Amino acid sequence: MIKLVTWLRKRITNWKSNFLQFSSIFLAVYLGFVADNYRDDKLQKQAERQYIISMIKDVEADNKNAEVVIADFENRAEGLDTLLQSFHHCVNDSANIYFRTRKYLTSWEDYYPITGTIEQLRSGGFRLIRSHNALDNITGYYGKTDDLVAETNNLRRHFYNTWDAKSKLIDSYLIDSLIDEKQFAFEHRPLRNLFLTNDRAVLNQFFLGIRNVQGGLRYLAKQHKAHIDQGERLIAALKQEYDLHE
Repeated sequence: MIKLVTWLRKRITNWKSNFLQFSSIFLAVYLGFVADNYRDDKLQKQAERQYIISMIKDVEADNKNAEVVIADFENRAEGLDTLLQSFHHCVNDSANIYFRTRKYLTSWEDYYPITGTIEQLRSGGFRLIRSHNALDNITGYYGKTDDLVAETNNLRRHFYNTWDAKSKLIDSYLIDSLIDEKQFAFEHRPLRNLFLTNDRAVLNQFFLGIRNVQGGLRYLAKQHKAHIDQGERLIAALKQEYDLHE
């Protein structure tokens, strides 16, 4: 009987010891799992916040670029008004038309949005953005950005068509050889016609091309203004959502 009691006591003691060991191991594993999850969650929040900070800088830079584009487009659209008016007396205004064409239809300020951050998000980073409100604002803004890029490319096609018509209408090399642009005064036009042709079809193609470019410039200037407003709203929303106010 004594041996049985002694054996039971040993068994109970071993069971308690094993239970404590098992509990300790389980607790250690569980706490490690919790710690890993906490660490991963913290790292993801830090990455999310960094994406948002980077995106705000991109949008601010885009807005500054858009302001330059707007000023340039509006100036060119206004200049093209004068160019279009020259068609009323185009025979004696070929040099005027040439120089205004070269001034207002070349080397414009192009729109190159900064896409580094949004490309990273589109490549898998969007899973880190937990705020549905932030996601909606971001996708809406960059959807419009993509539209602006497409519309700018469309304007460029109108430009190429107009430039092609200009090459059929005006001998650029001849005018350059006759007149120094720096000394050219629009009120002193050459007496002879420097157009290559008086074909109305070519003139109309050039005239309509300028109209299309001018309309595109004015339209895009308005779209850029609206996009700047959208960008400012996006920045304000992200700063509020992620408590980034200075």
